[in-house]
Amino acid sequence: MNIQKTKAISAFSLMALFGAWLAVAGVARQAEDPGVLLRAAIEKEEVEGDLQGAIALYKQIVEKFGDQRATAAKALLRLGGCYEKRGQAEARKVYERLVLEYADQSDEAKAAQNRLAALAKPAARELSLTTRKVWAGPGTDFCGAVSPDGKYLSFVDWTTGDLAVRDLEKGTNRRLTNKGSWESNPNEEAEKAIWAPDSRQIAYQWSAARGYELRINGLDDPTPRVVYQSKSGQEYMKPFDWTPDGRNILAAFTHEEANQRLVLLSVADGTVRTLKELSQSVGLASAAISPDGRYILYDYPQSVSSLAHDIFLLPMAGGKETPLIEHPADDLMLGWAPDGKWGLFASDRRGSVDVWAVRLTEGKPQGAPVMVKSGVGHIHPLGFSRNGSFYFGAGGDRNDIYVAKMDPATGDILTPPAKLIEHFEGCNGGPQYSPDGKFLAYVSRRAETGVSAGTGYGDTLCVRSLETGEGREYQRGLTRLGVKGFSRPHWSPGGRSVLLFGQDSGGLYGIYHVDLETGEARIVLRSQGDLSIGPAEGWRDERSFFYVRVDGKKDRSDICVRDLGNGNEKVLHSATPALNGAMAVSPDGRWISTLDRPKSKDGKVLSIISTESGEARQLFKFSQKDNPSSIRHAWSADGKYILYGRRVAAGDSFKFEVWRIPVDGGQPQKTGLEMPGVIDYVSAHPDGEHLAFENMAPMSASPAEVWVMENFLLREGKLK
Repeated sequence: MNIQKTKAISAFSLMALFGAWLAVAGVARQAEDPGVLLRAAIEKEEVEGDLQGAIALYKQIVEKFGDQRATAAKALLRLGGCYEKRGQAEARKVYERLVLEYADQSDEAKAAQNRLAALAKPAARELSLTTRKVWAGPGTDFCGAVSPDGKYLSFVDWTTGDLAVRDLEKGTNRRLTNKGSWESNPNEEAEKAIWAPDSRQIAYQWSAARGYELRINGLDDPTPRVVYQSKSGQEYMKPFDWTPDGRNILAAFTHEEANQRLVLLSVADGTVRTLKELSQSVGLASAAISPDGRYILYDYPQSVSSLAHDIFLLPMAGGKETPLIEHPADDLMLGWAPDGKWGLFASDRRGSVDVWAVRLTEGKPQGAPVMVKSGVGHIHPLGFSRNGSFYFGAGGDRNDIYVAKMDPATGDILTPPAKLIEHFEGCNGGPQYSPDGKFLAYVSRRAETGVSAGTGYGDTLCVRSLETGEGREYQRGLTRLGVKGFSRPHWSPGGRSVLLFGQDSGGLYGIYHVDLETGEARIVLRSQGDLSIGPAEGWRDERSFFYVRVDGKKDRSDICVRDLGNGNEKVLHSATPALNGAMAVSPDGRWISTLDRPKSKDGKVLSIISTESGEARQLFKFSQKDNPSSIRHAWSADGKYILYGRRVAAGDSFKFEVWRIPVDGGQPQKTGLEMPGVIDYVSAHPDGEHLAFENMAPMSASPAEVWVMENFLLREGKLK
């Protein structure tokens, strides 16, 4: 063989292989660069006119680089445009997804909203109806429902905690129960209330120290009848509806050690029949029985890790439920129209929270949902009257974070409380200062009550710079873990991370760790079997923290210190009977305080425990007269005092006063800090003067309103 020719062939082969490698490498680089892919997709769409090829590339960008939000949002907007050009209905779904999942990309989200408006079908146009306000001002409450005859609205009178009714024609209120004042009876209150079909009886939750009860009161008979008593303090029940014959009540039973159940409770004898055991121990927001008594509408999370809901239809006679509304949006059930032909729900599928209706025949949907009312926001459904009017509550969010300046020596207030957080007003709480005092961590509870479709969140961890006012939110990592609610955050000593005590979608409580640099969240510890995990209330050092666990069978609580890295732990202090209260860690980490609520009717007991020896010392035993109104308490920045709140009457409402007890011994001292409503989750700034706290304003001071939608129900099968 000719050697030169062989060398030439070999050289050519190497060049060809190298060229091929470069080409493959170029393709690989293109496949790994979303910007390059986006430009290629745009070229296919606009230059080559290859819509199918462009669609494939836009989909690839969204699926592979969804976390690069700016690029993904541009790709989704372009993808919707391609579908529009081809006349395909997928365009609407793409734009809805963009608005729902990429609302932070404001330009693209707004463009998608404009396209949705342009694509709106005639059936989805806002329908003609009348909306009017029927109640506003002091005392307005959403814990009840409208009576079927439309004459009354049940509610809770929060000046005492009693069940009450409002005459909607006369505009007058009266109590149906008489538990006494908060001072004489601080541990009982009425909660959710629903009307019987005859509009003459009301079933309602009654919360007491012994647990929850389901009670019934007659409109003209103030004597309550207990239908059901919870089996333990861990069992919670919520009534949703009466059967049309008035013999049974639809309710949800929730227990932290079992899945949630939809049940029927007999009004006659309180017997319980399970209709459906759900897949999680929490998550059911609302349920209602059809006017003919054959079906139940209810909403439920789309998956264990999802905070968005779908809507289902369950036959009362038994059998499998039918998915009624399945959509990436958050859809929450509002109720049945009185004719039984329409189901109403709230949805954020268009980027705002709107009221929609779906037609139903023999338990099956007929056609696509139609929009009834746009832009209703966060509403509290209060039910239908027989004439088809739908009542709902709006406003009333009452939890905000305030800061006050206190003289640490005298307890006098130097600067009165001022609201600190003005974003998502009414939904913020659980503040805690960072160890260096430069930041404030808090919880924004954006789906706490009522119908919160459109928030898509649940509780959101927020950190705010006190120097610049800028903030950062940590939601994605916690959502992936299925965390739906948590208490105040606790900073690590170095300020690099926080611990949260929360509940997952399965109803289990646990402790979670969030890295504030990366946003990564992970589960540290979870309740198992008879061992219930309590909050992590403070750190010993950057690697270890304190928490409490309770053995239900042995009625024993252990305060433990646990290594965050390897999970090793030791018991610092044990108590039998189990601690029935809350704890806090001193600023220097040397002491743990506990405010215990005895199972007897005695006053609460404040103790401190050495974190070195585990020895406990009782600091103060309260009487019923001077009892703290909450078990939550806090240390002053200098570690000399323990702060707590007391509820006192204030005219027709109430206020909270902040008191303190010297750690070295002595009597409680009233500070100058007080506000209408509840003061909770106090946090002392390292400067020793500033206090941040959560204030829940009384209902009498909230801008709550009750509205009614009228004249939107069918005439000859159509919505007006």
